[in-house]
Formats: sequence, C-alpha cells, structure tokens
Amino acid sequence: MSRSPVRSGARASDATKARIVEAALDTLKREGIVGTCARAIAQTGGFAPGLLFYHFGSVTDVLVAAVEELSHRRVERYAQRLADVDTLAELARVARDLHAEDMAEGHVTVLVQMLAATASDPDLAARLLRVFEPWIALVHRTLERVVGDSPFRRLLGAEDGAYALTALFLGLELLTHLGGDVDRDEQLFDSFDRIATVVGPLLGLGRSVRSGAAPDG
Repeated sequence: MSRSPVRSGARASDATKARIVEAALDTLKREGIVGTCARAIAQTGGFAPGLLFYHFGSVTDVLVAAVEELSHRRVERYAQRLADVDTLAELARVARDLHAEDMAEGHVTVLVQMLAATASDPDLAARLLRVFEPWIALVHRTLERVVGDSPFRRLLGAEDGAYALTALFLGLELLTHLGGDVDRDEQLFDSFDRIATVVGPLLGLGRSVRSGAAPDG
C-alpha cells in the first residue's frame, strides 16, 4: 500500500520545522538574541534562510515556536519529577534538581535572551506570557495535591501560591544566569529544605501528616 502524498508531505514539513526550531534554540544559546537572525539560524541548521521564512514567516515567529518547544519539553520533565511529590520537603528537593538541570543544559539562557527581546516588543511579551501558563498550571496542580485541605489553602491558596512559586523559581534562575553566586543558590535551597521540613508538618501538609507517618527530614 503506497503512502499518501499529502501525509508524506506533512511529515516532511514537520521534520523541517523541527530542524529550524532546533537551530533557533542552539543559536539563541550560543549567540544570544542580538546575534540570532535568519542567517545565523540557517547557518546553525545548515539550510537556506528562505526556508525559515517559508515555514514560519518571521524570525520572531520561529523564536516563539522555539521557546514553546523548550517549554513543552521542560513541562513534561517537570511533570515527571513532580508526579509523586506530596510534601513541601519533596517539592523543595525537586526544585533544586530541576534548577540544576536548567542551568547545566542552557535552558535558562534561552529564556533570558527572549525576555530581553520583549523590552521593545509588547506583542512578544504577551506571547511569552502564554508560554509560561502551563508551568504555572503544573505547579498549581502539585500544590493542590500537597496542601489538600490544610490551613495553607486558607492562608494563601494554591493558585496564588503557584504563581508565587513559579515567579520565585524563574527569578532565581534568571539571577543565576546573570552571574549570581551559585553557592548562594545552594544556600537558598538548603534554607528551603529546612523551612519545608519544619513548616510542612506544622501546617498539616503532605502525606507525612495525613498518613500519620514521621515528618520528612
């Protein structure tokens, strides 16, 4: 049975778009937003600049697509790590690990460079804000599971807490990328660990209290 020309063409088009997106991500990491133009992306990916405009229309569109792809990958990774988290202490430990991954693999570089570009492009800022919505939603679901019907829900609420934690995590990553003290990051996560271990049980958060088991730590 022969392949459908339409389906074969669609697969080829998707593969080309994916190649362009990967080239855009690599160029952002290496050259920054100032050096990321159609020619630079094309050189990175080994294709003609016209291919980028044919599939995406503009450099901005391909950069947004690149950030969306990166965000999708990281949300999947975060979801895997957060799936079994149901105490504040576990949440603090997973956040430490994910922060280290993001820094080591250059993901924060992409976000920093794209955020820099929003200073002169309000439309880009609005599009990037939508990219972060799945991150906030994931943290929200995790907090819902961790806080349950504890007093924490009444003190802050999972939705506000998710927004605050996402902002704190991204802010920490941005500061580290800008030349922050890595040891300071470790000290901060150590503090989070201690606070979560003490405060979680006091507020009745997580399985350690709900199940009657001993608190983490």
